[in-house]
Amino acid sequence: MKKILLFVIAASFAVLAGCDFYGTTTTEAPAEPETHTITLVSEFVAMNTTDHYVLGADIDLGGIEWIPVGTPDDPFSGDFDGAGHTVSNFTVTHAYGGFLGLFGSVTGDIRDVTVTDFTIDATSTRLLYAGGLAGHTTGSIAGCAVQGDITVRSTASTVYVGLLAGFAASYTTSTMTLSEFVASSVTDSYGTGTIDAAAKHFLYAGGLLGKAYNIVLADSHAEAAITASADVYRVYAGGLVGHGYGGILKAHADSVEDAVFETVRCYAEASMTISSSGTKAAVGGLYGFLQDGFVEDCFASADIVVAGSAIDVGGLLGEVWYGSVATSVAKTDLTVVGATGQTVRFSGVAGYMPDPVTLTDVFRHVVHADAVEIDLGEVVSLGNLGLAQWYQDSLGWTAETFDLATVIGILS
Repeated sequence: MKKILLFVIAASFAVLAGCDFYGTTTTEAPAEPETHTITLVSEFVAMNTTDHYVLGADIDLGGIEWIPVGTPDDPFSGDFDGAGHTVSNFTVTHAYGGFLGLFGSVTGDIRDVTVTDFTIDATSTRLLYAGGLAGHTTGSIAGCAVQGDITVRSTASTVYVGLLAGFAASYTTSTMTLSEFVASSVTDSYGTGTIDAAAKHFLYAGGLLGKAYNIVLADSHAEAAITASADVYRVYAGGLVGHGYGGILKAHADSVEDAVFETVRCYAEASMTISSSGTKAAVGGLYGFLQDGFVEDCFASADIVVAGSAIDVGGLLGEVWYGSVATSVAKTDLTVVGATGQTVRFSGVAGYMPDPVTLTDVFRHVVHADAVEIDLGEVVSLGNLGLAQWYQDSLGWTAETFDLATVIGILS
């Protein structure tokens, strides 16, 4: 196979995709890691960044000021297995180099841990990444849950924030070939809580992830209340993900099997209040912005309030470029406030969707909208959203797709 530098490919998309490459390169192989079982708070606090860890008990951190594990210069490169246990009760109130969460910067995999009763409340002049589990990760996350509250401000830069992780990306190096590339994933995970974020430049805010860069996202959801604003440039805010990009392999799909970054069997239940005094905002019940992504069997319920100019609002996707959306549904309530003359593009599916984007069996229900609705997708009545048979007949969903009682409880 022809050798291609992934870093060069990614850099060519950097402006549109909002790319970032913190934590994506290494210069030497780490020492062989050891595996430790943690049952005590003292053992948890003493974790290093290279070994593997397994929780043998729940860990209550007692409300301490937590120093996130891992930095860009020394990321957490081991694997962390929560073994079904919980880490709870911590706060983060300092900037810690801009990487905020239980873990700061991560290149290893994290699985089967619940993180609860956390508070992140920090202000900085620099770039910030914030998430209950991780600020920035290029590893995979599986079977993880978070519950907590995040308040972050960057008075002179950009913010990435999600209840689970601020930024989730696939690992790359400057010498990696396409045949060596392995996509990271977020699976069977969810986040609940609140986000209150503001940025001077760009803001990426999502109920689960602030930004997803070339990852597979499956069987995950978020229940979030999000307040977000940016002064100079753009806001990307989504009930599940603020900004998603999956185009790193697009130009080379003929030499890569299954070069697709999917979002499947995911949902969001969100309330969002978005203020943008900058150039533009993209706000969606599922994704704020998505490029070269493939969405299938997903749904969103969003109460959205927007203020500012040049705002794209969608029940599923605020702004979407390329890719496809299939067998998905959204319920949306939109309120527009602010000065006369602002421009809001709105659809129960996608606020801005230029060709070519494929829609297949995509449905929308708009409760109320203070904007002219763009005609995308198919209208579904509130009555049908309360019928399990409608989901089975129209979307092909079964108990293996979603618990339909949960779906009905959120959308009807």
